[in-house]
Amino acid sequence: MQRAKKIAEEASKAKSTFLANMSHEIRTPMTAILGYVDMMQNGRLSDAEREAFLRTIRRNGDQLLGVINDILDLSKIESGKLGVEIGSCELREIIEGVRAAMKAKLEEKHLHLRVVWETPVPERIWTDAARLGGIVNNLVANAIKFTERGGVTLRVSVSKLEQRVAIVVEDTGMGIAEEALERIFEPFMQADASSTREHGGMGLG
Repeated sequence: MQRAKKIAEEASKAKSTFLANMSHEIRTPMTAILGYVDMMQNGRLSDAEREAFLRTIRRNGDQLLGVINDILDLSKIESGKLGVEIGSCELREIIEGVRAAMKAKLEEKHLHLRVVWETPVPERIWTDAARLGGIVNNLVANAIKFTERGGVTLRVSVSKLEQRVAIVVEDTGMGIAEEALERIFEPFMQADASSTREHGGMGLG
């Protein structure tokens, strides 16, 4: 009975952690969709701009649907894990998708997003495009959230020797105190509790 109770408690904890993380995954594409809908309603757009905005809304809608499908997959919830689907994809397309998704938020805060390609990159790479896009989206969204002036720089490089892609997100925001660096990698933990009240969020970024 004790063993069964422990297994049940661990399954319940896994479900809670999984769903909390998924709520964070939902927020980024939803913010992009609402931001682009606002821009389409409030501005005079050319046909080309309208098409570009609709493509961004569609791409983030697909990402949101993928997250919802993950939530509805009970086997993933019970294990507390997500599957990884490796395939061929375009790195530049993923990065440009992030830039497009963040456009509305950047304009709202009068910030810039600069993409620096530090090395030549292959036309296609092998990775889980949805997961990589989600990770970079969340990093850039957090950088924007904690930046009030200046902007965010996205640096992309490829090591041919290691066959790895490096993506670095830099911002001109408040930064993180050295003594808080270890603590922020714990779930539901922020560097400063007051930042939760000022900026929102659960410390899952």
